[in-house]
Amino acid sequence: MNRRVAEVILRKAGFEITCVADGSEAVEAARSGAYDLILMDVQMPRMDGIEATAALRDAGIALPIIALTAHALEGDAERFRGAGMDDYISKPFEPGRLVDVVSSWIVKGSAPRAETIPPPPGGDGDDVRALDIEDGLHRVLYDRETYREVLGVFLTQGDDRLAALRRSVEKEDLAEARGAAHALKSAAGSIGARAAQELARAIEEGAARGDGEAARTGVAHLAAELSRVRRCACAWLAGEAGGRIASPAAQPSDPS
Repeated sequence: MNRRVAEVILRKAGFEITCVADGSEAVEAARSGAYDLILMDVQMPRMDGIEATAALRDAGIALPIIALTAHALEGDAERFRGAGMDDYISKPFEPGRLVDVVSSWIVKGSAPRAETIPPPPGGDGDDVRALDIEDGLHRVLYDRETYREVLGVFLTQGDDRLAALRRSVEKEDLAEARGAAHALKSAAGSIGARAAQELARAIEEGAARGDGEAARTGVAHLAAELSRVRRCACAWLAGEAGGRIASPAAQPSDPS
């Protein structure tokens, strides 16, 4: 989801983009292609961003590497820089911030400034609706087709992500729970599900400090909130399609 959002924002800003699926593909692409900058997700399958960055630096590749992360924990910025990364951008992306950071690392006179990206309309940032459609659209520069796409991905994957989080908490694997909550936090923020994003953030932070009870309580609240997100998303998608649509996956009957 986040890769797709970043791609849309940067293509509209005039950049040429190559997308790959994981760290090992990133290393291969960087070794064989001519690039100005690498946007490197931190959590990826097969080879994560830290490992991929180490491999690139060991190979003598000095391109700027910008970490993409939903981490907001103390010390993470220093960890990324210590691993050889030059900067980082938090997910979910604020379009202007993404363009501004990329522009600052690339000598490109025609690169747009962040001020050219429209701000989100209205509101004071305290909207607690389950799904803030305007915020979600803003994050993909009001490209409704892309927003429908990422919303569909969220609906399709959401139950599996929640189930993985619940399993890790039940077996008291807090390291795994932290990773699962991290993924849900990033995905929820990308579509404008602010309350779900904050609940996932609280679970991630609880797991990071070893508080299993906080993680268990948080999962119950997050499950209920994700059910609200699903209802809002399906209603909006139905309106976009001009009628009712079926949910991509059944809602869980018991959020606890």
